[in-house]
Amino acid sequence: MALVCSCSGTPGTGDEASGGAGPASGGSASGGSASGGSGPASGGAGSGGAGSGGTGQGTGGDGGGTTTQCATIDGVLAYGPIGERHPLSVEGGDIVGFPTSAGYGLVWRAGYDAEAPSPNLFGTNVDLDFQGGTPQAIPAGNTAAALDVVPAPGGGFVAATCSPESEPEWIRLSADLLAPAPSTLAPPDVPCTIAPHLVWTGERVLTSFVDARGLVVAALDAQGVLVGEEIISANAVDAWIAHFSRNGDRTLFVFNEENSGRGLSVVLDAQGAPLGDVRPFGKDDSSVSHVALTPSGDGWLVASDAWITNDNGLFLTTISRDGLVGPETQATSWYVFVLRSKASAYGGALVVGQADSGGQFGQTYRFTYLIDDAGQGVYAGEHDDPEFFPVGVIADPLRDLVIEAPAADAESQALTVQEYGCLE
Repeated sequence: MALVCSCSGTPGTGDEASGGAGPASGGSASGGSASGGSGPASGGAGSGGAGSGGTGQGTGGDGGGTTTQCATIDGVLAYGPIGERHPLSVEGGDIVGFPTSAGYGLVWRAGYDAEAPSPNLFGTNVDLDFQGGTPQAIPAGNTAAALDVVPAPGGGFVAATCSPESEPEWIRLSADLLAPAPSTLAPPDVPCTIAPHLVWTGERVLTSFVDARGLVVAALDAQGVLVGEEIISANAVDAWIAHFSRNGDRTLFVFNEENSGRGLSVVLDAQGAPLGDVRPFGKDDSSVSHVALTPSGDGWLVASDAWITNDNGLFLTTISRDGLVGPETQATSWYVFVLRSKASAYGGALVVGQADSGGQFGQTYRFTYLIDDAGQGVYAGEHDDPEFFPVGVIADPLRDLVIEAPAADAESQALTVQEYGCLE
């Protein structure tokens, strides 16, 4: 695999981390040994995975920051894992992390007994070296079968959940991601399939749901009062991958009209109104189950799983500020089932996840890709016999931090954090 080594550019002002907008089932995959798959090829310009995923990582407000540029040595970008792994006092697969004033805050969804569901949201704070932190229960009205966490208007965060009974809940959290904060925000009273994603545009809170009218984007003010609705698709029957990503004064909304249907996109203004037509991305008749969106330049990088008969894998697509869909690049030929991304501190987007090679003896792979603002792969880390698997990213604009779970047969199931950066 040849990579185009280009590390210029800065992360776009917008969301810092984005995750697979698919069903969450928690846990980590087991490792294996096999060959196959390929990294993002140079040329052309996605994200998701069918199967068990983790939480949809939160997409937040304005990000950015100073971009560090790594050297290119013998035509290869000097970027990769740096330093030792940092162990966390956390076990579980669905986890979201954001910077706080003292370090990082983590929120995660633990497993639960379907026959006797109970509250299963937890959080903790750690310092910049991931030390300290005692897990604390986060009060919630329902058991969380899916989780998303995003920055909230006025500071702090909102944990969005979907219960096993398909009841949505928004839990307002303080700036340290732990203490519940007073809130008038409430999700639409519509059954959910995934945690109903929301985004603060700087003027409105946007969320989406499906009712008898189709797929609706609802706009709420900072106090949670409904101020507008837009019917984006009258044909939609599910909000399976519905996800937002803000970049400056515009927000990308990605969805499909049925479970595993073709991916569709539209750019919205700060009030939630469409700025153009709904446009498809990916090949005709392709099926998308997960997406991860990352601001890139003045537009977005969309990573998505997709499959057609005899053609599947991870695909990367750029979408411009005006909603124009760029060429698509196939990054792998595996079946992707965990997918996360963030605006990289080194320019472009960091895309990580897990995939299966398929077939009766299919093996699990992990992948870590650095994609520049043009949608080109500049770094690819792939392993077919990993000891740790990516399950999340921390939305730090100054560091590329990947949360990883050990293989299922490991003695300890504690999560760890691995930093990626310029190699000395």
